[in-house]
Order: sequence, then C-alpha cells, then structure tokens
Amino acid sequence: MTGFALWHPGFRPFYLLASIFSAISVLLWAIAFGLYAVRYWPVLTRPRLDDKPG
Repeated sequence: MTGFALWHPGFRPFYLLASIFSAISVLLWAIAFGLYAVRYWPVLTRPRLDDKPG
C-alpha cells in the first residue's frame, strides 16, 4: 500500500502540536480584541472632550 501513513518516518508530531497551539493563540487573540473593540467603541468614536482635532 502506497498511501499516506500518519506515522511514517517523515511525520513530525511536534509540528502538529505547534500548529494547534498557534490556532488556539490566534482564536484567543481575536476574541480578546473583539471584546476590547466592543467595550471601547463608544470611547473611541465620540468627539474629544476638549474639542481639539484628533
């Protein structure tokens, strides 16, 4: 049989584990940024209190 075997000598389990951790990290970062954006959207979009530009 010449199909792909998951545990053939070229397979590196560390890369699978690292990609899983990377995916979890990206997901948590996106959730945290989304919570920040929702929480601070009113503060970031209203005019300044001192009426200066920027």
